Amino acid sequence: AGLRLILAMISFPLFLIKAQIAKKICAGRAVRSRLTQIKLHSLKLLASGLSREAVANFLEISNAHLELVLSKDDK
Repeated sequence: AGLRLILAMISFPLFLIKAQIAKKICAGRAVRSRLTQIKLHSLKLLASGLSREAVANFLEISNAHLELVLSKDDK
């Protein structure tokens, strides 16, 4: 029961971040490209302690796509 509570506490803020990303992309207010947005939020999620696999699953992208996004240089 304690683990479920911890997972719920973690997943709720992540859900809000994902909704915020989608809102910015759909509204066309994002200055950065979608790949840059994914990279920015991926780095934030990785810094929070999530694994690369968890970040890829959360952002609904493949691990290979996440690696590609993280390896690209910003221009």
